Amino acid sequence: AKNVDERRTAIYAILKYGLGNDVPTDTFLECAQSDDVNVRIAVIRALMVFGKSDVDVLRFLENALGDQSLAVRRSAAVAIARLPIAGDARPEVLVRALDDKDNLVKASAAWTIARMGPRAREAVPILGRLVSQKTGLDGEPYLRVRRACAHALKSMGIEARPAIPHLMVALRNPISDVRDTSCRTLAAIGPEAR
Repeated sequence: AKNVDERRTAIYAILKYGLGNDVPTDTFLECAQSDDVNVRIAVIRALMVFGKSDVDVLRFLENALGDQSLAVRRSAAVAIARLPIAGDARPEVLVRALDDKDNLVKASAAWTIARMGPRAREAVPILGRLVSQKTGLDGEPYLRVRRACAHALKSMGIEARPAIPHLMVALRNPISDVRDTSCRTLAAIGPEAR
């Protein structure tokens, strides 16, 4: 399908009738090159629904984290976090996503980093900063970011050492999960955390 309306209609039909397993991944990725935001979002949804999970899909989703459309970035961030091969994501892409203005993108990136563990050690400075921040601009949803960042730091074990000062601040967080995970992260770091 060459024009935008045909692509959008085709993707929606594939989703509606469950035909995605019969469609090669390359076809989805070709459709995703559309200038239409709704087509890109529909492709990301189809990739998730039909479990398309290979390096090409992962790279497409990583690139979508830089999309101008917030809806596309959100969809891509959630999709990457759910991919079976999320641990193969490029850490530098996820570090950039942690700087996104949107909290859902940040939290999803942090959950993906949690699946990567020490391989994503370059994220430690920003994870530390985010876990200890008081509030985001939009208030309550920022708690999800802090929780996800605390879990990501915990997955790093001793590699989270540079975040010790931030984790100490997070111990005073009103959210018990953030406090508990920060405490466990400090324990995983070991005696240096004292």
